[in-house]
Amino acid sequence: PTPPVDSTILSGEPADFLTRLTSWTGNTNTIWNLCWRATKHGLAASTFHSKCDHKKPTVTIIKVGNLIFGGYTTESWG
Repeated sequence: PTPPVDSTILSGEPADFLTRLTSWTGNTNTIWNLCWRATKHGLAASTFHSKCDHKKPTVTIIKVGNLIFGGYTTESWG
């Protein structure tokens, strides 16, 4: 399946992973919008906050080596 957002991390992941991700929102019709990507926007905290502050809810997805992890919050950044 296609990831619900333009994601270099989630591309090629199993469907159950994407199902769990969508279940965090409680809404299968969620519209996903990318607000920041380190490889695209850089690693400066100021850039992250200028793009992501006051957006909610958010899903954060991180990949380190072969591990993928992240979190979901209904609160906004900043």
